[in-house]
Amino acid sequence: MGAHRELAISAMRAVSHQSIAKPDFMEKAHLALPGVTVPGSLPQTLRTEVGANELKLLADLVLIWSIGDYEGENDYSGYYDPERPWYNVFFGAYGIRSYKPDRLAWGYDKDGRPDFNEFLEIARIDYNNFTAGQFGCPPEKMSFKVRKLVKSRDNGWDLAKIHAFVPSGLHDPIYTLGQPGSYVVYGIPSVKLLEGREPYERLEMYGQMYMRQVPQHCIHKDVPQPITFAFGALCQDDKPGRKLLDEIMTALKDRYLTLIPES
Repeated sequence: MGAHRELAISAMRAVSHQSIAKPDFMEKAHLALPGVTVPGSLPQTLRTEVGANELKLLADLVLIWSIGDYEGENDYSGYYDPERPWYNVFFGAYGIRSYKPDRLAWGYDKDGRPDFNEFLEIARIDYNNFTAGQFGCPPEKMSFKVRKLVKSRDNGWDLAKIHAFVPSGLHDPIYTLGQPGSYVVYGIPSVKLLEGREPYERLEMYGQMYMRQVPQHCIHKDVPQPITFAFGALCQDDKPGRKLLDEIMTALKDRYLTLIPES
């Protein structure tokens, strides 16, 4: 494999170890948040914490995620490659600490019912700003929008099956260089990948998001605020994309469904 792949793995490992050395709110709450990888993804996850001031929401966020692996000697992840099912895919989990009034958990109303529209504000910021935005995506192309959402329950979790439009992160780095550090993990896309395509093109994706409020008695007293845990992915809405989504969700559910105990 290429040198950039090894750099990406090392960087992800270093950032995650730094997070462990300086505990985030999930660790302070004594809630495990292990990483998950699948065949075809990078063999490493990255863990970061984002505060409410940066999110501009009444919530802090812990993210743990990965993307498609590098292929051959390519200097870029499958995240950029329109010919691979991994195009524009990242997957993983969120821990969300809420500062909403009346100690309401993020993504839930006062009666404890799931509010996926509120939860998906996190996903909107993630796709528009933290992902496409880091590569220089202009505001007018930050296209995250849910087209269809079907709610259900699965093993005590709230589940949303989602059709959504998202902005692609594929771009020409010569003209639209965003945050240089972002290329360490994702790699540098070849301009050939853009042939016949617009930078930051709007894509329709299909995915699943599982969400659950952590029972307060399970949270350590050092973190008194309510916490929501969620995991999932969005993939291309075609046969290869659906197959990849099944593989990702199987791995995520195997690791996370029993992570949060019943109330």
